Amino acid sequence: QESASTAAGDDDERAHVTMPSKDCETVQEFVTSIRDGHRVWPDAETANNADFPSWFVPFGCRTDMSLSTEDVMEMLGQFSNIFWLGDSISRQSYIGFRMLLSQDFISGGKHLLRNASGNNRGIDPSAICQCDGLFSEHDVCRAYEETWRYFNVTSIDHQGDSLTTSLAYEEVRETKMMAEYAESGFKDIQCGEDKRPVLVIVQGGLHMKVEPVPTLELFHSIWHHPKLRECEDNGTPIVFIWMGLGAQHKSLDPRFPHQAWEPKVRFNRKIDSALRSNNSGIPSNVIFMDILNMTKNAETSDGVHAVIDVNYMQAVYSLRIADAVVREQSFARLPRD
Repeated sequence: QESASTAAGDDDERAHVTMPSKDCETVQEFVTSIRDGHRVWPDAETANNADFPSWFVPFGCRTDMSLSTEDVMEMLGQFSNIFWLGDSISRQSYIGFRMLLSQDFISGGKHLLRNASGNNRGIDPSAICQCDGLFSEHDVCRAYEETWRYFNVTSIDHQGDSLTTSLAYEEVRETKMMAEYAESGFKDIQCGEDKRPVLVIVQGGLHMKVEPVPTLELFHSIWHHPKLRECEDNGTPIVFIWMGLGAQHKSLDPRFPHQAWEPKVRFNRKIDSALRSNNSGIPSNVIFMDILNMTKNAETSDGVHAVIDVNYMQAVYSLRIADAVVREQSFARLPRD
């Protein structure tokens, strides 16, 4: 990932590919570069083989992936609250974000072990969870996430003032769970005094059998939440980013045919179309990130969950796109029916 993200316009020494020479600047450029990009392999004999390392080459323009902690903090400082809401795929993106903050790309998941001391299944989490979300995926590790799901970060703006951003991640797989989280998770948003935007990054579909309609319904309680409406009415902008479904390892297609490539292509297209349709029940200006080409034949930890390079890129692109939305003032508008 380092070579692909820092190659500028020159030939990459490891993958022998030419990255775009232009930097992405607008929301549409970022979105298109992800949607229409492709992966490359350093060895022709392993091309399109998900069991070997590869690099993602964006289409049309490049994005600098080498963000420092200071860069990340500056971007975060633009928002009062940031929420990651989705299933375990969203969790991977969130772990990528934590790597951004820690700058630890070897054992960035070690924060999961803060309160881990074993469990009734006889599994020692210290032996399996340190790299969870980076190179592995184990359900037992999710039991030790409460210490890092919610936290605040403090940054300094250009005037030297201190800015606090509240961050939250929640794994929500069902409509009822989403509604319950919205009631508890959004209640503390202070949008009356703080006019900085609220950023909501959503993702879903696997637990809805890759069906667009129930997946859209999953987020109904978010689109129509009174606290977000209160924020919008008080002049606090809302930024919505929807992260589409990624590809799974082909070996899983016989077992999970509804999660194979073609169903996910149809799913992402239908979600993107619905978000553009001006449907009265869906916010306008929701940014859709189609990550299928980014994840096609990428390495995975278990066939479904991507490893470090994809998770990290999803986090970077999410922040870059949110930053561009703020620059362009192309905020979401909530439905009012």
